[in-house]
Amino acid sequence: MRKLIEVKHLSKSYRISSKEQVQALQDVNFTIHEGEMIAIVGTSGSGKSTLLRILGCIDSQTTGHYHLNGFDIEGKTDQELAHIRNQSIGFVMQDFSLIEDYSVKKNVLLPLTYEKNKEKRQQQKQHLLSLLQKLNIASKENQKVTSLSGGQKQRVAIARALINNPAILLADEPTGALDQKTSKEIMNILHELHAEGKTIIIVTHDLQIAEQCQRIFRIEDGLLNEVYS
Repeated sequence: MRKLIEVKHLSKSYRISSKEQVQALQDVNFTIHEGEMIAIVGTSGSGKSTLLRILGCIDSQTTGHYHLNGFDIEGKTDQELAHIRNQSIGFVMQDFSLIEDYSVKKNVLLPLTYEKNKEKRQQQKQHLLSLLQKLNIASKENQKVTSLSGGQKQRVAIARALINNPAILLADEPTGALDQKTSKEIMNILHELHAEGKTIIIVTHDLQIAEQCQRIFRIEDGLLNEVYS
């Protein structure tokens, strides 16, 4: 399988005062291949969200290297990172991160705002209906997301994450705000996407969610270890 993500000796520290700094990540090393479904498990403050932000090109490491799709992310400009995020990475967040005053359709199409290729943007718009049908929310297309249930909102968030057909789906506690029945429905969707070949990385504190993945990494005090594969 082709390497999609390769992280080597990656560390991240934050300076909180002139005399004190926090080490969020310490000498992290791992590789993820195309088509894998991975879980990163850790308690609050363990470093898992920091790692996800770096993998999503939202934050940068202090030392070490992050290669995405064969390219070293270090040294990329903010504009280049924004392009990488928009084209290669889909985000699914615990709080859905939707614009409440927008319709389902408008929320899902939001990433296309940054797509400069008009022909490609039109193709992706045509992809909208099939995505909404796939996620069983086609009938909600023109409704504002304020009228939706938590599970429906997460489906909208997944559709938005997929509209650009990204190589990687990063899911940060994707079931954290949902009840057990709805959580199972959302995980079933993620499993279907994985079966279709999508690379999925789930950050969670829930071992029951993690155990549904092919490989599990545990992170504590910024140290990452693979515990199951």
